[in-house]
Amino acid sequence: MMHLNNPSIPRRRSLVRLSCTFLQLLSVVTAFQTSSQQPQWSSASSTNPNRYQRNHDNVSILKSTSFPILESDHVTTNRDIEYELLIGRPFQLEEKEDSANCITEIVLQSDHTIYVGQSDGPLFQKAVGSWSYDQEAFPSDVAFAMKLYRTYKAGYKGSDMGEFSFVVSRIFVGYLTQVGHAIAIEGSIYNDDDEEDATILGARDGRMARVGFFSMIDTTPSKEDQENGEIDNNQRPNFMMRTSTSF
Repeated sequence: MMHLNNPSIPRRRSLVRLSCTFLQLLSVVTAFQTSSQQPQWSSASSTNPNRYQRNHDNVSILKSTSFPILESDHVTTNRDIEYELLIGRPFQLEEKEDSANCITEIVLQSDHTIYVGQSDGPLFQKAVGSWSYDQEAFPSDVAFAMKLYRTYKAGYKGSDMGEFSFVVSRIFVGYLTQVGHAIAIEGSIYNDDDEEDATILGARDGRMARVGFFSMIDTTPSKEDQENGEIDNNQRPNFMMRTSTSF
């Protein structure tokens, strides 16, 4: 039993523990250095390094096949759409404010006025408006702006309030896209009651209240329809009111 009191035994055990710990650390460092010298693949492809290359090739294939599709459909943004393409082009303006929707036929004119045609919304007495388009705007910026002032009649003669009229003004701010020969415009509708903030900058800065959204669909007949005589005269826009340039 004398060896149990030998002070050298605890020292030997401590040295053994230190040696084991050092060997464990050495094995970890060696494994790390070995793995860092090998190509880094994802964990899912560690058993097959070529899998990463195949995934990379798939991305290249997707890119190479997607661009011809876009080119064949000719999808462009406002920087590629000439100003002249908008002049005289009929559009179907769809407005969405709260739960109310209405569609109005309009044509953008070369003098920046607008022909306003039939509408399935509230009947107005007259409508005046103007439009502008900045072809140099970046695709992320607002390129198209339009103002519409519509006069409505309410009440009736002999009543307490009598017959009166009021004007509803709206600013339309949006972006242009083109697919093939068709042009589309979509964006937001803003209230134009405050004349000081009735600017495009007011819409960008949030000084104007957004009241809804709009889209303008190109209703220009295609060349195929024109050549084949498949245009229905009953579907042609009936533009009865010409707008004024004064506000």
